[in-house]
Amino acid sequence: MEIYLDAILTIFEWQNLISIVTGVTIGIIIGAIPGLGAVTAIAAMLPITFKLDPVTGIMLLLGVFCGATYGGSISATLIHTPGTPSAAATLFDAYPMAQKGVAGRALGFGVISSGIGGLFSAFVLLFLGPAVAKWALKFGPPELLAVCLFGLTMVASISGASLLKGLMAATLGLLFASIGQDPLTGVERFTLGNVDLLMGIGLVTILVGIYAGSEILRLTELLKKEEGLGVTKKLSIELPSFKELRNQMRNFIWSAGIGTIVGIIPGVGAAIASFISYGEAKRRSKHPEDFGTGIPDGIVASETANNAVTGGALVPLLTLGIPGCPVAAILLGALIIQGLYPGPKLFVEHQHVAYSLFVGLIVANIFMVGLGIMGIRFFSKVIIVPKAILIPIIVIFCTVSIYSIYSSIFQIWLFFFFVMFGYLFQKFGFPLAPIALGFVLGSLTEKSFRQTLIMFGGSFTFIHERPLVSVLLIITFLSLLRPLFLKWRKRNK
Repeated sequence: MEIYLDAILTIFEWQNLISIVTGVTIGIIIGAIPGLGAVTAIAAMLPITFKLDPVTGIMLLLGVFCGATYGGSISATLIHTPGTPSAAATLFDAYPMAQKGVAGRALGFGVISSGIGGLFSAFVLLFLGPAVAKWALKFGPPELLAVCLFGLTMVASISGASLLKGLMAATLGLLFASIGQDPLTGVERFTLGNVDLLMGIGLVTILVGIYAGSEILRLTELLKKEEGLGVTKKLSIELPSFKELRNQMRNFIWSAGIGTIVGIIPGVGAAIASFISYGEAKRRSKHPEDFGTGIPDGIVASETANNAVTGGALVPLLTLGIPGCPVAAILLGALIIQGLYPGPKLFVEHQHVAYSLFVGLIVANIFMVGLGIMGIRFFSKVIIVPKAILIPIIVIFCTVSIYSIYSSIFQIWLFFFFVMFGYLFQKFGFPLAPIALGFVLGSLTEKSFRQTLIMFGGSFTFIHERPLVSVLLIITFLSLLRPLFLKWRKRNK
């Protein structure tokens, strides 16, 4: 108990509190800019930490991590463009809510859900971190493959009215993910002899392209026709009531659990967590047809899950020294620069620092909620910016962000290709979400599948030799049967 008290006193020193507030503020701003996100924000802040006290420096980066993860939902809600890949599922319901004139309400649900998800995973890290990390070590390529297969079953939940069109869109996403070099052999695939395609299509390029692109051209059409956007200029902060939060309790628990578990598994990430959580929330709902029309349930599922990944990702990093995502890899470098080597020894040689980081993550999430609520009034004003001004600003942010990430003019040309692709795809009634899901899961699914076959000599014996794989595949099979069962029960009633 004494170590927890010391950690709390350390975090509440003025320099550490200022570091957290600064980090969260910067994270929210950068996360809200389409295409940037937590990786870019933390990489930009890393040099500043070199001269700071270890706890103060890491607190700055953790604040940026929490803020940027939430910040992606702001642009997803207001301009139909995910600020970060993890917010791609958030816009399914958040943007329709903003179009109905309740942007403040959508942002209110987003920030509260983000805080609950982040706090849940932070407490898991604080009290169960070492024990959970040992369980995470059991995840190898076979288990990752099973998780990816489960994620791909979400296509049925996010395909809209036509499952066939959803499957076609997901297949396209998988094909786009295969462009570039073979992940295991390095052989060129579908590059058409173009050297620039060797690196493949960037995740930010395709997500921002299909979502921002479709919205940019739609707004341009409305300008030409001199039509309104169907949103009111009356802006106000509208946080969910206690009754609404209580009604969402089951959704909070499920989504926070999914996000934390996915965050703990190395190599998966927040984008996958948000898609899985959104699909599961839709499956559990008594009115799945309402998802995608602008209901709080979709926002709660996505935002709770992707923010729960923040604490989950730190479990293998701090307890085992294994970075499970790009952000964790940068944090690993920051810790090593400060002379702190993550792993079991961290809790022996630098126990005070380790527990200070745990408590600091909780405080960072609390500040994130507070700053998010304070900023809702300012964020909401985006929807009253004249569209003739907003459209070029969105285009400039998107192109600059993509170039800053990939340092490639070709990726910008790809962005404009996906702008037209996403616009035409929607015009013909195809959903965009399955493309994003297929692309996000594509490379990880292929890599895990081939590594698994290599491990087991081309045999599928891993299904019964790895108990965890068997459990995950059974859950996947049952999740596929559940809609059929519900339809059969409804027909019999």
